[in-house]
Amino acid sequence: MARMVYAKRTAHASMETHTVLVLMYMVSTLLVVLDDLVVFYALFEVMLLLIYGYMHQHSVSSRSAYAMYMLATYTVLGSAVLAVAMILMYILTGASASMYMSAVSTTSHNYALSVAVLMHVAFYCKIPCYPMQGWLTEAHVESTTDASVLLAGIYLKVGIIG
Repeated sequence: MARMVYAKRTAHASMETHTVLVLMYMVSTLLVVLDDLVVFYALFEVMLLLIYGYMHQHSVSSRSAYAMYMLATYTVLGSAVLAVAMILMYILTGASASMYMSAVSTTSHNYALSVAVLMHVAFYCKIPCYPMQGWLTEAHVESTTDASVLLAGIYLKVGIIG
């Protein structure tokens, strides 16, 4: 009887795992193909929700809950900064496609510099780079092997593409 319960639980977990993997691959493919910053922002946040849900499903300790909290906190703060940069860029250029980012350089130097700094800070949180990498070590140590592979293999690479 216990064997049947375990088999049902692992089959259910593997189906959820497979669903999350397929969704993450679909979202990451769309992120690479599409050239709109608003769509990139929305899909990157969907990826955050997927990886957060996946880690929550496989969390076993309070330390892993802390790691998920760190992941969510850093990436949401990075998302807020990225949203401010995108709004500022839209105000300056009137477009949200990334090819129009060069149009920011034709505007005032102070505005172009502020957009560039805001986007760098946002992606430093999402990639993560040196001062903003506090969540990465916690997330990799406390997650399962497959969640760590998802973080390193998909989520961080999409942040670099951004």
